[in-house]
Amino acid sequence: MWALLAILVLPLLVLQAGQAYPAQSLEAIAQPYRFALARWEASHLLGSLLWGPPAPTAPTPEQFELVRDYFELGRKIKELRIRLELYGLSPEERQALEEELQELKAERAPKQAQVMALLGAQVAEALAEHGLDTRLLWGRIHLLFPPLRFEFDSLPHVLIVSPRERIATISSTLLKPTLSQAEMEEIEAQVAKLGYSGLVEQIGGVATYPSLLADTVSLEDALSTIAHEWTHHFLVFYPLGRHYNASYDMTIINETVADIVGQEIGDALIGLYQTEEERRQEQGAQTEKKPAFDFNKAMRETRLRVDQLLAQGRVEEAERYMEERRLFINAQGYYIRKLNQAYFAFHGSYGESPAATSPIGSQLRALRERSASLGEFVRTVARISSYQELQALLQE
Repeated sequence: MWALLAILVLPLLVLQAGQAYPAQSLEAIAQPYRFALARWEASHLLGSLLWGPPAPTAPTPEQFELVRDYFELGRKIKELRIRLELYGLSPEERQALEEELQELKAERAPKQAQVMALLGAQVAEALAEHGLDTRLLWGRIHLLFPPLRFEFDSLPHVLIVSPRERIATISSTLLKPTLSQAEMEEIEAQVAKLGYSGLVEQIGGVATYPSLLADTVSLEDALSTIAHEWTHHFLVFYPLGRHYNASYDMTIINETVADIVGQEIGDALIGLYQTEEERRQEQGAQTEKKPAFDFNKAMRETRLRVDQLLAQGRVEEAERYMEERRLFINAQGYYIRKLNQAYFAFHGSYGESPAATSPIGSQLRALRERSASLGEFVRTVARISSYQELQALLQE
């Protein structure tokens, strides 16, 4: 169990070689809000080991409706939580929303165990079908190792700290899920007083064991994230996973491999829970014209310009530019609470993210395309322990 803590999606503390900073001061800022990770894992590990037998992987009509209802309730719960964060609510309005929230949670609770068992069985089978199972006794026994286990719960936040003069993660700390916006801004302000760029951000999952997923995640994101986090569990038994924190490049490689697995497995399974009308709409959307505003393009342009300004030592100008771009992007309907060096350090660790500038994403995608299966791709890249070894693989 403890070995798996080394491959958290967001390490509790990541230090880049040669980077000196007031660690005790940052620790003091985060301490009152720290997420009790070991306690959470200990309290959920036993329950995950007591999962029942695998559910049928092809959903019956009743299971189809069960899963869709569960995630629709999650969507409504998420909306209510957002409304409860609004300023200016009267006591009566707040009480009514709280009561509605509790009713929705009570309606959803009895469905959760069945939904988890069903999705877990489906993702496990898809991973095996894509060549990620382990074969014993000359191929006569097939099993998925480590066993796939996950929990839906409130996700922690993460505090990312980056230098102002360059984009790099020098510290990341998991914080409690219940932070208010005022608390997030206060934490970021304290980090800024130390001369660093800080960002408190929501995360999509944590590769504890069992892995932790947001209890209000969408069905599509749940399928991909379950597979993503299991990939981290798998990789810890190989050089790639054990070198997650060896360098920023190795973090990017780990996260991008997990992203590729999650995307392929999610795409393979989402159709099980779509209606015919939803499938037609999805196919139609793929042929429609691109929207007038391209978020990925805008974010990539922003990152490249910021890198350029920082390389020239124009730190304050880069920060003014990021705020201008944040306001522009928000005006197009995409909400970003804070855009700074820490934002790019966090989101840039996913190689295919528009916030990334590393070539690693495209390099891994090229390696995947020339691999016969997803399993072959993962097992090939799992052997590497440095970025140089990935480059050597690409030359073979």
